[in-house]
Amino acid sequence: MEKHFSFSSLSESAALTRFIDELPEQYRFRKEEVASVQIILDEVLNNIFTYNPLSRIVVAVRLQYDRSGEIVVCVEDNGIPFNPLAQELPDLTLPADERRPGGLGIYLLRSLADGVTYSFIDRKNVLTIKKMLKL
Repeated sequence: MEKHFSFSSLSESAALTRFIDELPEQYRFRKEEVASVQIILDEVLNNIFTYNPLSRIVVAVRLQYDRSGEIVVCVEDNGIPFNPLAQELPDLTLPADERRPGGLGIYLLRSLADGVTYSFIDRKNVLTIKKMLKL
């Protein structure tokens, strides 16, 4: 199953949020597993609109449902090239006031997802996120 969403502001992303929130009821996935997908998407979308407020975003969600499901979320935006995987992760061993600002969203993305790839294709950022969802 694959579903597509397209929007130009964070307020227009409600349909995507509802779709993700309904996955536990429709497919019997654990709510905490699906919540991690929602956290990832919140971070990614917030960052896109913070740094590229005129972005047009297309999100494709592909769900493979079997004994353990895999959700693949592909987020495309037409903003300036930005590879979150090339960024240095914050040093979480330091106290918050000693760390340089930023990077926590990228840390969440990389730690909650089971796989993340980035490419810049046809003047678009393409971030592909994979997460295994357990029943």
